[in-house]
Amino acid sequence: MRAFGRREFLRLAAGSAAALSVHGRVSAATPPTGTPRPSPSPTPVPRGELRLLTSADHWDPGVIRTLGTHDGIDVRVTPLWDDAEAHRRVVAGEVSADLVTADGGWITRYQADGLATPIDAKELEVTAELFPMALELEPLAGEEGLLGLPWSWSPLQVVCDPARLSAIPDSWDVLVDPRNRKRVVIDAQRLDLVLCAARATGAADPHAMTDAELAAATDWLTRLRPNVRRIVRSRADVVDLLASGECTLAVASLGVPDLVRDAGGPEVVAFVPREGTIGSLEAEVALREAPNAVRIPPWLDAAGAAEVAAESFLRDGRPLFNERALRLLVDAGHGDRARRYLYDRPETVLDLVLTGPGERPDDYLAAWAAALGEEA
Repeated sequence: MRAFGRREFLRLAAGSAAALSVHGRVSAATPPTGTPRPSPSPTPVPRGELRLLTSADHWDPGVIRTLGTHDGIDVRVTPLWDDAEAHRRVVAGEVSADLVTADGGWITRYQADGLATPIDAKELEVTAELFPMALELEPLAGEEGLLGLPWSWSPLQVVCDPARLSAIPDSWDVLVDPRNRKRVVIDAQRLDLVLCAARATGAADPHAMTDAELAAATDWLTRLRPNVRRIVRSRADVVDLLASGECTLAVASLGVPDLVRDAGGPEVVAFVPREGTIGSLEAEVALREAPNAVRIPPWLDAAGAAEVAAESFLRDGRPLFNERALRLLVDAGHGDRARRYLYDRPETVLDLVLTGPGERPDDYLAAWAAALGEEA
């Protein structure tokens, strides 16, 4: 996939309208958050458990309650906060899951390690609601089926409160500026930040840094450490810290300025640094020999349905691959917000250098630990 640069992002995002405050639902006819349509399967699946290893923004209590009531599916969630740690736990057998959320190169890593089984798109009704191109993306399309059901995508950006900075920045280096000591919040996705450091220091290939490039990235991370106030495990925590003013800077995906405003915070701005960035492409991956595999399709149909996806966009900010959800958002008056965060431009994901384990995951994780300690 091609490098995704600041100029191209600004071109795509240019001309967006002023922020639209979110009050109420997607539409008057839309069910409450997380209340999907009943399972579309004509043949009810056996009652029982379904175990998820997933991020906080990939499930909703209302969806879980509805599936339990209507389908007898008892959904159990194990939180996922770091892709490398999730993969390690699956390999080690420390977590028992039927479905895992994977990002970018981790999708193919689960498949290469013999840990995943393809998903038959014909078994799912929700695939008819997706942008057609989403089912043909390079990390997802396998010979035997989908390697994962596409969920969301986004470039990583720097978010800042310009009122508390001497100038509006355009570089990753604002994060390591000594004047910003204890002002930065970062997510606990360790490899993502190492890849951002690779971008900041000009590595030719973020996924395959030379020893010299990795040393430069490690030095950049070491300079970042005094500026980090908090390392958090959820996007909601990033928004809260920016909204409260406890932090001034963050690394985050699309949507944060509106979320901070919705939370009563200051007018923050987001930018793709001039050095370039990396991106996210999240998908739900079915694990091989999952004992509850029969209950995966009804979960994916319910959790990924357009009504739920539209609410997820308003709640969590980043664009999803459900095209019908975009139409619901536009019809409900949220079209400006959707276009501002490129929901109508899913092809933009083709220009992203995606996150993932790369060629030296252990060395990259060691770089994180050497620079930032073992907080995450």
